[in-house]
Amino acid sequence: MSYYELSETGQRLWWEYVQEYNLLIQREYPNGVNLKADFSNWDKLEDTSIHYYGDNFPNGEISDFSFNKKIQDLGGLVIFEFWQLPLWALNCTAEYVSACLLG
Repeated sequence: MSYYELSETGQRLWWEYVQEYNLLIQREYPNGVNLKADFSNWDKLEDTSIHYYGDNFPNGEISDFSFNKKIQDLGGLVIFEFWQLPLWALNCTAEYVSACLLG
């Protein structure tokens, strides 16, 4: 996540700007097709899909729950969007829906 590439001052300013401009909706794209049924790899970079659109950082897309908690602590909302379904989700929709509600 590009946030972690900021200096300490930059990170402080980030949260000031988030509040000042009311940027309190965080969209998350969890690792999708590689997500294990027990969700144990939700935040494992090695299991993610490469992420290039928008910011062009050559990193995988994972969820950072401490970052998300800060958004929520500020009164914001975290929305998880799943673009690639794991194969197990095709037959276990109730369990997959529970993954969507984790945020």
